[in-house]
Amino acid sequence: MRTVGILGLLAIGLGACTSPDTASRGAAGPDYGLVAPVTEPVALAGFDVTVPAHLTVSEANAYLPRGEIVWRGDPAGDRHAQVAALFRAGAARAQAGLASGRPVTIGIEVRRFHAITEKARYTTGGVHHMVFDLAVRDAETGALVRPVKTVTTDIVAYGGRKAIEAEARGETQKARLTAHIARVVTEELTLPGGHRNARLGLIQALNRGL
Repeated sequence: MRTVGILGLLAIGLGACTSPDTASRGAAGPDYGLVAPVTEPVALAGFDVTVPAHLTVSEANAYLPRGEIVWRGDPAGDRHAQVAALFRAGAARAQAGLASGRPVTIGIEVRRFHAITEKARYTTGGVHHMVFDLAVRDAETGALVRPVKTVTTDIVAYGGRKAIEAEARGETQKARLTAHIARVVTEELTLPGGHRNARLGLIQALNRGL
């Protein structure tokens, strides 16, 4: 079963690289390549989160469901709104730790949000995979501080016994992802090079059964 989880991770990575949405949006508009983050101290004065209505939602209980939004950490409902609330909570947590420096605002537009399904959570686990565009603007003028950047980030998704143990500690999917989003936003605004995704490390972690 662990092999299935690893293969799933690889398939998610391939799918993210070749999705029609990625190809079409990368062809025009802002620079979606790797760019330097803000390097001077910043104060996060505000944020805006958008989850476009055109992103497809999958409720299929499969290891690799097709869809741009896969989320089971809330009861059945408006998944676009639930994902937006999750990103807002993460951004608010980052804001609390970024209170001194040049005032900036950020705009987050979600492009892909793949958490794991019930089937994966009860068995192999896998990877929570997120892609979003990040715009950083001067809080006073509204001018872009840097080109818009597409951020890709992954975090190990627990399965089976590890998922049960994490839930007992209060480490729900929502809690872990909120903390992860806060960390990614903070790193994008403070670290040289911004957030560095640990996809290769995740494959190794899954192989060790973590």
